[in-house]
Amino acid sequence: MVNIQQNYNIIFTIGEYNFSDSITKIEIGSSIDVGSVYSLFFINFRIDSKLIFVTEFYKNEEIKLQISLTDVDKNIKEICNFDLIGISMKFNIGMKPGLKDNQMLPDHPLGQAVKLIAICKKPFITMTTTVNKLFSYNEKNTPILCVEKLCDSFLKKLENKQINKNNSNNYVIEQMLIPPMTFADSVRFINSKYPLYNGGIPFLFCDKENNLQIWDLTQKIKEREFYRIIYLSKGEKEDKTINITPGENFDCYFTSIPQIKTNLQPIKR
Repeated sequence: MVNIQQNYNIIFTIGEYNFSDSITKIEIGSSIDVGSVYSLFFINFRIDSKLIFVTEFYKNEEIKLQISLTDVDKNIKEICNFDLIGISMKFNIGMKPGLKDNQMLPDHPLGQAVKLIAICKKPFITMTTTVNKLFSYNEKNTPILCVEKLCDSFLKKLENKQINKNNSNNYVIEQMLIPPMTFADSVRFINSKYPLYNGGIPFLFCDKENNLQIWDLTQKIKEREFYRIIYLSKGEKEDKTINITPGENFDCYFTSIPQIKTNLQPIKR
């Protein structure tokens, strides 16, 4: 029987405190509905209750999260490091006594269950950078070009920017003043005056590596993406050549039992 699975090793610290063994669940994501321009981290773990009440230590200490992806043989295939900023911590006030050791296992009876909400430091600094610029008619600026000029003028620490110009609005803007505001708000401001894309919804995001991404969400949904699916049936011999792929190519997914109905048709060329 083939047993294919990926494993994760997590290291989570807040200042001098190591809560790696106290984690119960981690959720990472973003929401277009709330206009999230960077990833949100929801980290559930247990902590000594007195550490919460004495001070909001998570707001003043460095928060570091490391997630290592390993293959079926426990070899590390990829390491993701996150420098986080704590936004808030949610917990229910209890009467549990404090312990001498602040680190405790997830099932410790004296542990206070908390949820830390955090964001990445670099993209937060990028998206909240204050911008201010006057665009004149003589420059013949399009909405996308205005965004690019703001990036070049104010976002000096960007690692890379990927601004997709497919289906972009080529209307030449009259004189427009961008009042002092954050970069994220300036993109929304420009889009409210002159849409970045023709009939599309702009997607604005900055990842943990400080790479800026802007593209037409409506157009992106219409694009076809192909994924390679390999079914590993029970009872068949394990193929070592297949096991090399997990953790290296994320467009390849493995499963022992199909969880969804598929209708795979040959591609006509």
